[in-house]
Amino acid sequence: MNPAMRCISQKLSFFFLSCLCLSFFWPPCMGQASDQPEHVSLEKLIVTAEKTEAKAQDVAIPMTVLSKIDLEDRGIVQFDDLAGDIPNLHFLGAARMGGGSFNFRGLGMFGMSVISEKSPIVVNFDGIPWEGRFSLLSNFDDVQRIEFLRGPQGSLYGKNAMGGVLNVTTVQPDNQFQGKVGLGAAADNTYGVTARVQGPLVNDKLFYLISVSLHKTDGWLTDHTPGGEENWAHEENQQVLTKLIYTPTERFTAAFQYSYGNDDGGNGPWVLGRDVVYDVTTGFTNPDFNTSSHDAALKMDYSFEKMTLTSLSTMRLTHTDSNQYFGLPTSAGFDDIDENIFSQEIRLASNAGPGQVSWLAGVFYSREHLNRKTTGYNFDMRDMGYGFTAFDYPTVIDSDMYALFGQAAIPLFSEKLTLTLGGRYEYVKRDMDHKYRESDYLSGMLYGESGYSLDSNWDSFLGRAALSWQWNRDAMAYVSVAQGYTPGGFNYLENDPQYAAFDEQKSLDYELGVKAMLWDGRLMLNPNIFYTDYKDLQISEEVAPMQYVVVNAGESHAQGIEIDWRAKLSASLELYGSIGLIKAEYDDYKELGQDYSDNTIVNTPNYTVNVGAVYRNPNGFFAAIDFQALGKTYFSTDNDAAFRRGAFSLVNGKIGWEFASGLEAYVYVTNALDEEYFTETVQEYGMYLVGPPRTFGMQLNYHF
Repeated sequence: MNPAMRCISQKLSFFFLSCLCLSFFWPPCMGQASDQPEHVSLEKLIVTAEKTEAKAQDVAIPMTVLSKIDLEDRGIVQFDDLAGDIPNLHFLGAARMGGGSFNFRGLGMFGMSVISEKSPIVVNFDGIPWEGRFSLLSNFDDVQRIEFLRGPQGSLYGKNAMGGVLNVTTVQPDNQFQGKVGLGAAADNTYGVTARVQGPLVNDKLFYLISVSLHKTDGWLTDHTPGGEENWAHEENQQVLTKLIYTPTERFTAAFQYSYGNDDGGNGPWVLGRDVVYDVTTGFTNPDFNTSSHDAALKMDYSFEKMTLTSLSTMRLTHTDSNQYFGLPTSAGFDDIDENIFSQEIRLASNAGPGQVSWLAGVFYSREHLNRKTTGYNFDMRDMGYGFTAFDYPTVIDSDMYALFGQAAIPLFSEKLTLTLGGRYEYVKRDMDHKYRESDYLSGMLYGESGYSLDSNWDSFLGRAALSWQWNRDAMAYVSVAQGYTPGGFNYLENDPQYAAFDEQKSLDYELGVKAMLWDGRLMLNPNIFYTDYKDLQISEEVAPMQYVVVNAGESHAQGIEIDWRAKLSASLELYGSIGLIKAEYDDYKELGQDYSDNTIVNTPNYTVNVGAVYRNPNGFFAAIDFQALGKTYFSTDNDAAFRRGAFSLVNGKIGWEFASGLEAYVYVTNALDEEYFTETVQEYGMYLVGPPRTFGMQLNYHF
């Protein structure tokens, strides 16, 4: 951005933020008077964290819950936006457009350990498990509620839920015909279109929902390579969601849904060196990234007098192909990957009333087929007297998982004291057919190839116990202990079968928390403290250029404090925020002759802070401001200062008008103070992923 444009942008930001600050002093009802003060309180949110409906404040699990209006007001439109609103959560896109993974309390897909394929923070999209790092494609305009369950949730959700679970629940159609259309535009030739319609096909019996969205941007990084891709980080995606819900009787409901997502892009905004720049000359001419997904689910519920039987069948098909830059002009990493996942869960849950024993029990099966038709990298070594060589690791991994699970909540002595016990037994079997090909990249001449097959299995019992004390209807204290687990797997970049397998990782988590509604329901305050021991943490190491393998990192731990809060100051003004403080360290980790013990676990900011305000005047005026801060973060296991990101903060804002006719018009700014920062690094190649600069945009919506 040239100096003149930067000056104009700074002045616009100052004006915009000044308007936002002044708006919060706008009288709540201009021109109106009232002799009686209006009683206001926070909305009591209903969640399905324990696979049955309950009030969020009554569930003895630390969690952050965001409603549909929260997402809209705060400008949360994709998964990486969530990190700013959830304590100790960090999102890593790894330049994979339409994808990425979460890091939480020191757990995540560390650097290139994404080769283990599964994130320890599971996304459940309407019950469909999204466990990988590709095709996180969702139109958040369709999302009704998001629940982030902090800490291990293995007893109910199983493998890979070692760090937490992100439940995404989309809008449910009913007897009311309604819809919404939206049009958005922003800097860098960015625009988006959304449309949704829903209602009854047969009143009280059959309901439908259809939603589509389109989004396109040129991205904020320009590459000046002759013959290359000027809009280096361009991206275009399309998404479709359809639903049918059938309720022939009061006891039976069948819900079917199908969604499709597709994302085409160039390359993530990587730069060489720590300087934050938005203009580069990479020398790389053909960046490409495409990912697509098909998701389907059939959920059936039948309610007996004392229990409810639920069957949930899901299917997820994803395809990803890419040609990605990693710092060298004529070298690249490439993939062509298909992944198919089927799962079936059947469970029974009691229809218990207050003060009664409630229980849930079920069985689960999943089948996963991962086919890396081609995956690897090519190195241009002609300047060093060698050839232009392609290293390809086509690999097929199949996994079968079986589980039995259950949970019971038992009142002790009175309705105020409740003991919750949960357990899950899992068995996972995996086999891998591995191949390796080395060839000339230009001619295709084969230099050599090899292959082998492996199979292995892992099993585990995951337990959870929680004790909660309901002081009164508005306050609860709880203490819990839970086990976490991620099964082992195979290194598909390892040519020696002796070193191909890696072990499972496990955790033991302790929580102590309070959930309170204070000030006559106007203030929600949910603090919790945690301590987690990790054993055999799955970490990656580069054993040869571009050859990464997963290893197990001995012992580690994380401890800290998390606070979620929100306050309804008036009918028009609501404040919200969160705080996360964490210390996460390797206790015993030695690898390749290096000792990383006592180092900070990578990708883990030592604090997160979020404070925001939303003002909505009855006459239609709307304003919101949001502040986010992340603490010091290390991106390399050795805690090298060159790959350490200092603390930084972002300010976002939004103002607009909401008309009684259903029309809404907003303008917004993200990164209003134009903070320069990077989001990730690749230590081996001195690469840094640049965060977006200040961006202005507008949004028009019409509800009918």
